[in-house]
Amino acid sequence: MNYTTLVDTMLSHVPEVRPFYEKEISWYEKTPGPHIIFGDVVNPWLRDLLVSNGNAELLGRLFGLFELMAESNDANVKEVLAFSVLESLGDDPNRLHSCWGYMGPLTRQLSDEVENWLGRKQ
Repeated sequence: MNYTTLVDTMLSHVPEVRPFYEKEISWYEKTPGPHIIFGDVVNPWLRDLLVSNGNAELLGRLFGLFELMAESNDANVKEVLAFSVLESLGDDPNRLHSCWGYMGPLTRQLSDEVENWLGRKQ
């Protein structure tokens, strides 16, 4: 996985997000990069899933993608995960805690690092 193919990888792992992705990019002149897609498409979709006690299998696949991102050798991919996904999850400690059961070990470690870097208690 690399930064250039990250959005395509996300769409193949969780195709259920495609309608939200297509709606978001429809008004852009040029397709935005991964930080925008994960921040403006994946995050709201994930929040909605969590609020509605969404499908555990779907959440598992999404967090499986996050774990693949955390495993990536591409620092830009990890940066998208850290600052466009995990930082947002940590804005609400209850939401973050509700995600811990879905997080793989590297995602959880990166989440903890982000929270520590931001000076937030977990």
